[in-house]
Amino acid sequence: MKVIHESSFGNIAKCSGCESIQIEIGNMIIVGDYIDFIEISEMILSIKDFPRELNEIILPILSTKTYMVIRKRDLEKAKDLMNYSKIYFQTQDILDNGKK
Repeated sequence: MKVIHESSFGNIAKCSGCESIQIEIGNMIIVGDYIDFIEISEMILSIKDFPRELNEIILPILSTKTYMVIRKRDLEKAKDLMNYSKIYFQTQDILDNGKK
């Protein structure tokens, strides 16, 4: 596994053999492909703010019966983790397409 980005909140890693992407956020680990990563990152990045009375938000994960809880105090950390990793994958795609 190659760690793409790591923070105090979690990490994103990619398997060089099977191309799967491991998303570790808080105490949850999700293994999927690039499409799964994009879906999860877009879901997290689309959160603008929490209603005043809520301290956490519950997000459904893909088409499973699994849910991720993100607390208000951790939202920016989750967004940073996803943003940096998304930029890495976009840059890598540009570099790979330039080699063709």
